[in-house]
Amino acid sequence: MQRRTGDARIGRLTRNEQLEVLVLVQRSTKPGEPPLSVLLTEPSTLQALQLFRDLADRVPVDDAGLVAQLAAERDQLHQRR
Repeated sequence: MQRRTGDARIGRLTRNEQLEVLVLVQRSTKPGEPPLSVLLTEPSTLQALQLFRDLADRVPVDDAGLVAQLAAERDQLHQRR
């Protein structure tokens, strides 16, 4: 799973470096589409969820809601391929 999501590589970076990478990827997202950054890391840790919270304007407050949102966005992106 880590190889497929990019988590194996991004996990080696510092938190600031991870956030910078995700911001750069986020800029490639077209308006109205799910953020491409959801493909780079698996939201299975509190650290990963916090990265997504730092990136997004509006996200669910609870972890389960955020995980569900990220999974739905990831599914949308996979369906478009």
